[in-house]
Amino acid sequence: MFQNRDVERLALLRLHLEPKVSLVQARYLFEAFDAPSDIFKASAGKLGHWLPSELAQRLSAPPSPMVSDAMRVVIGWAAQPHCQWLTWLDAQYPAALSDLIDAPPVLYARGDVGLLACPAVAVVGARTANFAGHQLAFNLCRDLALAQWSVISGLAQGIDASAHRGALSVSSQIGQARTVAVMGTGMDQIYPARHQALADAIVDRGGLLLTEAAFGTALSPHLFPKRNRLVAALGRATVVVQAKARSGSLITARLANELGRDVFAVPGPAGAPLFEGCHGLIRQGAGLLESADDLWRAFGLLTLAK
Repeated sequence: MFQNRDVERLALLRLHLEPKVSLVQARYLFEAFDAPSDIFKASAGKLGHWLPSELAQRLSAPPSPMVSDAMRVVIGWAAQPHCQWLTWLDAQYPAALSDLIDAPPVLYARGDVGLLACPAVAVVGARTANFAGHQLAFNLCRDLALAQWSVISGLAQGIDASAHRGALSVSSQIGQARTVAVMGTGMDQIYPARHQALADAIVDRGGLLLTEAAFGTALSPHLFPKRNRLVAALGRATVVVQAKARSGSLITARLANELGRDVFAVPGPAGAPLFEGCHGLIRQGAGLLESADDLWRAFGLLTLAK
Protein backbone atom coordinates (compact mmCIF):
# COMPACT_ATOMS: atom_id res chain seq x y z
CA MET A 1 0.00 0.00 0.00
CA PHE A 2 2.81 2.38 0.89
CA GLN A 3 6.40 2.44 -0.42
CA ASN A 4 7.82 2.63 3.10
CA ARG A 5 5.41 1.16 5.58
CA ASP A 6 7.71 1.79 8.55
CA VAL A 7 7.72 5.52 7.81
CA GLU A 8 3.92 5.57 7.73
CA ARG A 9 3.62 3.62 10.97
CA LEU A 10 6.01 6.04 12.66
CA ALA A 11 3.91 8.94 11.38
CA LEU A 12 0.85 7.41 13.06
CA LEU A 13 2.84 6.89 16.24
CA ARG A 14 3.81 10.57 16.24
CA LEU A 15 0.20 11.58 15.57
CA HIS A 16 -0.91 9.47 18.52
CA LEU A 17 1.70 10.96 20.85
CA GLU A 18 1.27 14.60 19.85
CA PRO A 19 -0.31 16.45 22.80
CA LYS A 20 -3.78 17.91 22.26
CA VAL A 21 -4.48 16.03 19.01
CA SER A 22 -7.80 14.38 19.77
CA LEU A 23 -8.61 10.92 18.48
CA VAL A 24 -11.37 12.33 16.29
CA GLN A 25 -8.97 14.90 14.81
CA ALA A 26 -6.46 12.11 14.18
CA ARG A 27 -9.09 10.14 12.28
CA TYR A 28 -10.03 13.17 10.15
CA LEU A 29 -6.37 13.81 9.28
CA PHE A 30 -5.78 10.14 8.46
CA GLU A 31 -8.72 10.15 6.06
CA ALA A 32 -7.85 13.52 4.51
CA PHE A 33 -4.29 12.69 3.42
CA ASP A 34 -3.03 10.01 1.06
CA ALA A 35 -0.47 8.79 3.60
CA PRO A 36 0.08 9.49 7.29
CA SER A 37 3.51 10.97 6.59
CA ASP A 38 1.85 13.56 4.33
CA ILE A 39 0.17 15.05 7.41
CA PHE A 40 3.54 16.24 8.69
CA LYS A 41 4.64 17.49 5.27
CA ALA A 42 1.61 19.75 4.96
CA SER A 43 1.73 23.46 5.67
CA ALA A 44 0.25 24.93 8.81
CA GLY A 45 -2.28 26.69 6.61
CA LYS A 46 -3.53 23.42 5.14
CA LEU A 47 -3.57 21.68 8.51
CA GLY A 48 -5.59 24.62 9.81
CA HIS A 49 -8.61 23.22 7.98
CA TRP A 50 -8.80 20.55 10.69
CA LEU A 51 -6.80 21.91 13.62
CA PRO A 52 -6.48 25.07 15.71
CA SER A 53 -3.71 27.35 14.47
CA GLU A 54 -1.23 26.59 17.27
CA LEU A 55 -1.66 22.84 16.83
CA ALA A 56 -1.37 23.12 13.05
CA GLN A 57 1.91 25.02 13.46
CA ARG A 58 3.27 22.30 15.73
CA LEU A 59 2.43 19.45 13.36
CA SER A 60 3.98 21.24 10.39
CA ALA A 61 7.31 21.40 12.27
CA PRO A 62 9.65 18.56 13.31
CA PRO A 63 8.52 16.65 16.41
CA SER A 64 9.35 18.23 19.74
CA PRO A 65 12.02 16.62 21.94
CA MET A 66 9.25 15.34 24.21
CA VAL A 67 7.45 13.59 21.33
CA SER A 68 10.71 12.26 19.88
CA ASP A 69 11.67 10.80 23.25
CA ALA A 70 8.23 9.20 23.64
CA MET A 71 8.58 7.60 20.21
CA ARG A 72 11.99 6.22 21.11
CA VAL A 73 10.56 4.70 24.29
CA VAL A 74 7.90 2.85 22.26
CA ILE A 75 10.41 1.61 19.69
CA GLY A 76 12.76 0.37 22.42
CA TRP A 77 9.95 -1.36 24.29
CA ALA A 78 8.73 -3.07 21.11
CA ALA A 79 12.14 -4.66 20.65
CA GLN A 80 11.36 -6.89 23.63
CA PRO A 81 9.71 -10.31 23.19
CA HIS A 82 5.90 -10.32 22.90
CA CYS A 83 5.75 -6.50 22.75
CA GLN A 84 4.49 -4.51 19.78
CA TRP A 85 2.54 -1.45 18.80
CA LEU A 86 -0.31 -1.76 16.33
CA THR A 87 -1.51 1.00 14.02
CA TRP A 88 -4.45 1.51 11.70
CA LEU A 89 -2.18 0.21 8.92
CA ASP A 90 -1.54 -3.16 10.54
CA ALA A 91 -3.55 -6.29 9.78
CA GLN A 92 -3.48 -7.23 13.49
CA TYR A 93 -5.22 -4.01 14.51
CA PRO A 94 -8.67 -5.16 15.72
CA ALA A 95 -11.34 -4.66 13.07
CA ALA A 96 -13.95 -4.41 15.84
CA LEU A 97 -12.63 -0.95 16.74
CA SER A 98 -13.61 0.41 13.32
CA ASP A 99 -17.04 1.07 14.84
CA LEU A 100 -15.49 3.74 17.09
CA ILE A 101 -15.21 7.26 15.67
CA ASP A 102 -12.48 7.82 18.25
CA ALA A 103 -10.56 4.59 17.67
CA PRO A 104 -6.92 5.14 18.68
CA PRO A 105 -4.39 5.21 15.82
CA VAL A 106 -1.99 3.21 17.99
CA LEU A 107 -2.45 0.37 20.47
CA TYR A 108 0.30 -1.04 22.66
CA ALA A 109 0.13 -4.82 22.96
CA ARG A 110 2.02 -7.29 25.14
CA GLY A 111 1.23 -10.92 24.43
CA ASP A 112 -0.55 -12.72 21.61
CA VAL A 113 -2.23 -10.18 19.29
CA GLY A 114 -3.83 -13.09 17.45
CA LEU A 115 -6.51 -13.08 20.15
CA LEU A 116 -7.81 -9.80 18.70
CA ALA A 117 -9.08 -11.71 15.66
CA CYS A 118 -10.93 -14.34 17.74
CA PRO A 119 -14.61 -14.20 18.74
CA ALA A 120 -14.84 -12.53 22.13
CA VAL A 121 -17.18 -11.62 24.96
CA ALA A 122 -16.59 -8.75 27.39
CA VAL A 123 -17.24 -9.58 31.04
CA VAL A 124 -17.38 -6.73 33.56
CA GLY A 125 -18.85 -5.98 36.97
CA ALA A 126 -18.42 -4.61 40.44
CA ARG A 127 -15.05 -4.11 42.07
CA THR A 128 -16.74 -5.01 45.37
CA ALA A 129 -18.33 -8.21 44.08
CA ASN A 130 -19.36 -10.89 46.56
CA PHE A 131 -18.31 -14.53 46.52
CA ALA A 132 -21.22 -15.59 44.29
CA GLY A 133 -20.35 -12.93 41.73
CA HIS A 134 -16.69 -13.94 41.66
CA GLN A 135 -17.64 -17.60 41.23
CA LEU A 136 -20.10 -16.90 38.42
CA ALA A 137 -17.61 -14.71 36.54
CA PHE A 138 -14.89 -17.35 36.97
CA ASN A 139 -17.10 -20.20 35.75
CA LEU A 140 -18.54 -18.21 32.86
CA CYS A 141 -15.11 -17.22 31.59
CA ARG A 142 -13.74 -20.71 32.07
CA ASP A 143 -16.55 -21.98 29.83
CA LEU A 144 -15.95 -19.23 27.27
CA ALA A 145 -12.26 -20.11 27.07
CA LEU A 146 -13.01 -23.83 26.77
CA ALA A 147 -15.26 -23.03 23.81
CA GLN A 148 -12.34 -21.10 22.21
CA TRP A 149 -13.81 -17.65 22.82
CA SER A 150 -11.71 -14.83 24.19
CA VAL A 151 -12.62 -13.06 27.41
CA ILE A 152 -12.27 -9.26 27.37
CA SER A 153 -12.09 -7.38 30.66
CA GLY A 154 -10.35 -4.47 32.32
CA LEU A 155 -7.84 -5.96 34.82
CA ALA A 156 -9.63 -4.18 37.68
CA GLN A 157 -10.37 -5.59 41.11
CA GLY A 158 -13.50 -7.66 41.54
CA ILE A 159 -15.31 -9.20 38.59
CA ASP A 160 -12.63 -8.22 36.05
CA ALA A 161 -9.96 -10.18 37.92
CA SER A 162 -12.21 -13.23 38.29
CA ALA A 163 -13.02 -13.09 34.57
CA HIS A 164 -9.34 -13.17 33.63
CA ARG A 165 -8.62 -15.91 36.17
CA GLY A 166 -11.46 -18.04 34.84
CA ALA A 167 -9.91 -17.94 31.38
CA LEU A 168 -6.45 -18.59 32.83
CA SER A 169 -7.71 -21.67 34.67
CA VAL A 170 -8.07 -23.67 31.45
CA SER A 171 -4.86 -22.56 29.74
CA SER A 172 -3.20 -25.90 30.53
CA GLN A 173 -6.05 -27.70 28.75
CA ILE A 174 -6.37 -25.51 25.65
CA GLY A 175 -2.76 -24.32 25.50
CA GLN A 176 -3.51 -20.63 25.77
CA ALA A 177 -5.04 -18.11 28.16
CA ARG A 178 -7.80 -16.77 25.95
CA THR A 179 -8.18 -13.44 27.68
CA VAL A 180 -7.45 -9.82 26.79
CA ALA A 181 -6.88 -7.32 29.60
CA VAL A 182 -7.63 -3.80 28.39
CA MET A 183 -5.80 -1.26 30.53
CA GLY A 184 -6.53 2.40 31.12
CA THR A 185 -2.94 3.17 32.10
CA GLY A 186 0.34 2.90 30.23
CA MET A 187 1.88 -0.52 29.72
CA ASP A 188 4.46 0.36 32.38
CA GLN A 189 1.79 1.33 34.94
CA ILE A 190 -0.17 -1.80 35.88
CA TYR A 191 -3.26 -0.82 37.88
CA PRO A 192 -4.03 -1.92 40.47
CA ALA A 193 -0.41 -2.68 41.38
CA ARG A 194 -1.52 -5.86 43.16
CA HIS A 195 -2.46 -7.25 39.73
CA GLN A 196 1.10 -7.20 38.41
CA ALA A 197 1.32 -10.97 38.91
CA LEU A 198 -2.04 -11.45 37.18
CA ALA A 199 -0.91 -9.33 34.24
CA ASP A 200 2.33 -11.31 33.94
CA ALA A 201 0.41 -14.60 34.09
CA ILE A 202 -1.88 -13.46 31.28
CA VAL A 203 1.11 -12.79 29.03
CA ASP A 204 3.08 -15.87 30.09
CA ARG A 205 0.15 -18.17 29.29
CA GLY A 206 -0.60 -16.71 25.86
CA GLY A 207 -3.10 -13.97 26.67
CA LEU A 208 -2.82 -10.28 25.88
CA LEU A 209 -2.43 -6.93 27.63
CA LEU A 210 -3.70 -4.01 25.55
CA THR A 211 -3.78 -0.24 26.03
CA GLU A 212 -3.98 2.96 24.03
CA ALA A 213 -2.34 4.96 26.84
CA ALA A 214 1.21 6.15 26.30
CA PHE A 215 4.03 4.99 28.52
CA GLY A 216 4.08 6.84 31.79
CA THR A 217 0.29 7.37 31.81
CA ALA A 218 -0.76 6.83 35.41
CA LEU A 219 -4.22 6.33 36.85
CA SER A 220 -6.74 9.10 36.33
CA PRO A 221 -10.55 8.84 36.63
CA HIS A 222 -11.17 9.96 33.04
CA LEU A 223 -9.19 6.98 31.75
CA PHE A 224 -11.78 4.43 32.86
CA PRO A 225 -14.51 5.46 30.37
CA LYS A 226 -11.86 5.53 27.60
CA ARG A 227 -10.83 2.00 28.51
CA ASN A 228 -14.46 0.89 28.78
CA ARG A 229 -15.26 1.90 25.20
CA LEU A 230 -12.49 -0.42 23.97
CA VAL A 231 -13.78 -3.26 26.15
CA ALA A 232 -17.29 -2.77 24.77
CA ALA A 233 -16.13 -2.57 21.16
CA LEU A 234 -13.90 -5.65 21.29
CA GLY A 235 -16.64 -8.00 22.53
CA ARG A 236 -19.45 -9.44 20.43
CA ALA A 237 -21.45 -9.05 23.64
CA THR A 238 -20.94 -7.48 27.05
CA VAL A 239 -21.96 -9.36 30.19
CA VAL A 240 -22.46 -7.45 33.46
CA VAL A 241 -22.14 -9.88 36.38
CA GLN A 242 -22.78 -7.55 39.33
CA ALA A 243 -23.23 -3.77 39.34
CA LYS A 244 -24.65 -1.18 41.68
CA ALA A 245 -27.11 1.41 40.44
CA ARG A 246 -24.21 3.77 39.70
CA SER A 247 -21.38 1.76 38.21
CA GLY A 248 -18.69 2.02 35.56
CA SER A 249 -19.90 -1.34 34.29
CA LEU A 250 -23.15 0.32 33.24
CA ILE A 251 -21.12 2.74 31.12
CA THR A 252 -19.55 -0.22 29.38
CA ALA A 253 -23.00 -1.76 28.82
CA ARG A 254 -24.35 1.50 27.41
CA LEU A 255 -21.41 1.84 25.04
CA ALA A 256 -21.83 -1.76 23.92
CA ASN A 257 -25.49 -1.14 23.20
CA GLU A 258 -24.68 2.02 21.23
CA LEU A 259 -22.22 0.00 19.15
CA GLY A 260 -24.87 -2.59 18.34
CA ARG A 261 -23.40 -5.27 20.58
CA ASP A 262 -25.56 -7.59 22.67
CA VAL A 263 -25.80 -6.82 26.39
CA PHE A 264 -26.49 -9.39 29.10
CA ALA A 265 -26.90 -9.02 32.85
CA VAL A 266 -26.93 -11.50 35.72
CA PRO A 267 -30.04 -11.28 37.96
CA GLY A 268 -29.87 -11.43 41.73
CA PRO A 269 -31.99 -11.12 44.87
CA ALA A 270 -34.58 -8.34 44.87
CA GLY A 271 -33.28 -5.23 46.57
CA ALA A 272 -29.65 -6.37 46.71
CA PRO A 273 -27.46 -3.29 45.99
CA LEU A 274 -24.94 -5.31 43.96
CA PHE A 275 -27.67 -6.26 41.48
CA GLU A 276 -29.53 -2.95 41.13
CA GLY A 277 -27.58 -2.07 38.01
CA CYS A 278 -28.10 -5.52 36.49
CA HIS A 279 -31.84 -5.41 37.14
CA GLY A 280 -31.98 -1.98 35.55
CA LEU A 281 -30.28 -3.31 32.43
CA ILE A 282 -32.71 -6.24 32.21
CA ARG A 283 -35.65 -3.86 32.50
CA GLN A 284 -34.16 -1.89 29.61
CA GLY A 285 -33.96 -4.99 27.42
CA ALA A 286 -30.65 -6.65 28.24
CA GLY A 287 -30.58 -10.41 28.03
CA LEU A 288 -30.84 -12.34 31.28
CA LEU A 289 -27.76 -14.50 31.83
CA GLU A 290 -27.23 -17.34 34.28
CA SER A 291 -24.58 -19.36 32.43
CA ALA A 292 -22.67 -19.57 29.15
CA ASP A 293 -25.61 -21.51 27.69
CA ASP A 294 -27.57 -18.25 27.57
CA LEU A 295 -24.87 -16.75 25.35
CA TRP A 296 -24.69 -19.75 23.06
CA ARG A 297 -28.46 -19.73 22.77
CA ALA A 298 -28.50 -16.04 21.84
CA PHE A 299 -25.69 -16.56 19.32
CA GLY A 300 -27.30 -19.67 17.83
CA LEU A 301 -24.34 -21.75 19.01
CA LEU A 302 -25.83 -23.84 21.79
CA THR A 303 -24.01 -27.00 20.65
CA LEU A 304 -20.70 -25.34 21.63
CA ALA A 305 -21.75 -25.13 25.26
CA LYS A 306 -20.51 -28.63 26.08
